[in-house]
Amino acid sequence: GRPRLSPSRRRASWPCPPNPPQQARHADRFNASHTIRHLSFGAFFPGKLHPLDGVSKATGSGAAEMRYLLKVVPCAHTALDGTVTPSSLFSVTEHTRQVQWRGGSPPPPPG
Repeated sequence: GRPRLSPSRRRASWPCPPNPPQQARHADRFNASHTIRHLSFGAFFPGKLHPLDGVSKATGSGAAEMRYLLKVVPCAHTALDGTVTPSSLFSVTEHTRQVQWRGGSPPPPPG
């Protein structure tokens, strides 16, 4: 699988293997609602944007899958006094979908 970024820990983690069939029956009660308080890459500089700061997502009934595709690029900020601050900027694309499991094993992840 692909690594996923854990906003609360600010590090990449590998996804867990699929749940065994006996745990899939509880998927309809799983709540994936979350809030991203702050996520950044590199040093701070004035005017730097953090597109996921304060983002909250609430799931409806049943399980949902939420993915964030981040594109991180290096940059350098030059202040008026000539001081250069190396840092990074990022953009984000969000994907959300409801997951419906009808018994048995959960479906494989898309992609």
